[in-house]
Amino acid sequence: YNHSVISFLRKGAKDRLLVVHNFSGELLKKYFVPCPFVSSIEQLLSSDEEHFGGDGVTNATIEVESRGVYLDVPRYGTIVCKVDISDKDGNF
Repeated sequence: YNHSVISFLRKGAKDRLLVVHNFSGELLKKYFVPCPFVSSIEQLLSSDEEHFGGDGVTNATIEVESRGVYLDVPRYGTIVCKVDISDKDGNF
């Protein structure tokens, strides 16, 4: 809440989507989003892409660690990523 960011994991029948909304006017570089057990991640959408009229902030590569991921989140923007998640026992 300190940066006016909301994130959630949407679990579908096949895929899981990590959705991050930035409601502030500040570009958040390398913003940590808690999402443990990510084995792979791919950005599907940035509302800041140039063809949407934005500045072009996207995440071609995303840093993953055991507790979550680091994303560049555009000002007043939304990032949607497809994630594969499994704990050490293969759950989720």
